[in-house]
Amino acid sequence: MINIFISRPTWVPEGFREGLDGFLSFLGTHDIKPRTLGSTDYPTESPLDEVIAMMDECQGAIILGYPQIYVAEGQIKETEESDFLLPSEWNHIEATLAYMKNMPLLIIHHKGISRGVFEHGAMSKFIYEKDLLKPNWFLSDNITGALRRWKESIKKSQINKTTIPKAAPKQPSEEGKLPQDVESVLVYFFNEARDRDRCSAYIKIRFHYNDQAAQYYLEVLRKRKMIVAKGKRSDGEPYYALTSKGREYVMTNKLLSS
Repeated sequence: MINIFISRPTWVPEGFREGLDGFLSFLGTHDIKPRTLGSTDYPTESPLDEVIAMMDECQGAIILGYPQIYVAEGQIKETEESDFLLPSEWNHIEATLAYMKNMPLLIIHHKGISRGVFEHGAMSKFIYEKDLLKPNWFLSDNITGALRRWKESIKKSQINKTTIPKAAPKQPSEEGKLPQDVESVLVYFFNEARDRDRCSAYIKIRFHYNDQAAQYYLEVLRKRKMIVAKGKRSDGEPYYALTSKGREYVMTNKLLSS
């Protein structure tokens, strides 16, 4: 099952719900697990931090532009406008984050939604305008074709990421000095006040490690009994606490002053 970040509002007008539910179920039949903050995952930290951490656990992103603001009369710059729709501002934030992470990205919006990431040419990604009020909008040829190509790009992306850690460290002896990269993770855990940030997702963000490297370094620290699992985040990922042995190693080796 592929974890996919879905950028969409938690509330959509009633007429759009059937199509949205159908689309999410349709993704499930293609071994895609949609994840959305406030719908499948619930925050305990600031929403932006949670979104960043969640994206790091996903292999691709879909941006769904649903109308959230209806403007009967207004002005854009010096032009008078009427009867136009605006999406959730989180669509723009989350699309930008996904783009910066170079995630395979698919953007779909309801007809009439515009501005920001929904402007054609704003990103080097395909943008599809559909009538999302139609219950089966996702079964149209252009959307099913786009989903197929998007899923293929995810597979290619995953193949490219299945590499050995940047500097494959030598296996440390049971009581020897830790490799420098592992020491860096230990110091990060020592300094990090928030328990839930002592986890694989934040290691990858902080040090730009891939999954294999982050898990390897955690395993080294666990075997040396310098960290211990303390609980699980809302997404099921464990987070850790330093043991007295871990704190002693940091202080004894004067790592805080290096």
